[in-house]
Amino acid sequence: MLNFIRKIRYNLMEKGKTSRYFKYAIGEILLVVIGILIALQINNWNENRKEQLKRESYLKLLLEDFKQEAVNINGYIEESKEIVSKYEVYEEKFRQSDMSFQEISRALAAIKIQNTTTAVYGINTIEILKSTGDIRLITDEIRNKLVELNRYQEYLNVISKRNRNNFDAEMNGLAQLGWTSIAKRFNQNKNLAKIKPKIITEDYLFKLLLAVEAMFQIKYLQDNNRIELLGKLLEDMTVIEKLINNELEE
Repeated sequence: MLNFIRKIRYNLMEKGKTSRYFKYAIGEILLVVIGILIALQINNWNENRKEQLKRESYLKLLLEDFKQEAVNINGYIEESKEIVSKYEVYEEKFRQSDMSFQEISRALAAIKIQNTTTAVYGINTIEILKSTGDIRLITDEIRNKLVELNRYQEYLNVISKRNRNNFDAEMNGLAQLGWTSIAKRFNQNKNLAKIKPKIITEDYLFKLLLAVEAMFQIKYLQDNNRIELLGKLLEDMTVIEKLINNELEE
C-alpha cells in the first residue's frame, strides 16, 4: 500500500515538472518571437530611415541641378532676345523709311545674325534616378512632374538640333549665293570687281537679298519660339522646386 502511494506521489511530481517545463518552453519561444519581431521592426525602421535620407539627398541634388539649369536657360533666353531685338530694330527702320538696296544690304549685314547655342537640356539627377531605379523613392506627385519635365527637355533637344541644322543649311545656301565675308571682300577689291561674272546683276542681287531677308525672318521666328518654350521650361521647374521645398520642410 505504501509503495502504491509513493508511486502516485512520484507520478504527480513528474507531471508537475512536465507542466512547468512546458510553460517555461512556451515562455522561451514567446521571448524569441518577440525578440525577432523587435529586431525586424528596428531593421525596417533603419531601412526606412536610410531611404528617407537618400530621398532627401536626391531632392537637394535636384534643387542644385535646377539652380544651374535655370542659369543656363536664362542665358539661352537672353541670347535669343538679342537676336530678336536686332531684327526688330531692322524691321522698324525698314518700315519708317524707303531704304535703298545698299542700305538694306548693310542693315541686314549689321545684324550679324548667327546660330544660337545648341543647348542640351537635361537634369543629371533625373537621369541618375531613372538609371538606378531610385526614382521610386520620390513621391508620386514629384515623380510624375519630373517624368513630364524630362520628356519636355527631350522635346526641346530635338527642336534645338533641328533648328540648328536648318540654320546651317540655309547659311550654306546663302554663302553659295554670295552672302559671305569673302564675297564682301571680293566686291571691295577693285581688281576683282572688274572681273565680276555677268551673273552678278541687279536682279541676282535682289533675289539674294530676298533670300537673306527670308532666312533672317525664319531665325527671328525660331528664336521667338525658343524664348516661349524656355519660359515654359522655367515655369515647370519652379513648380517642382516648390513641391520639393515643401517636402523637405515637412
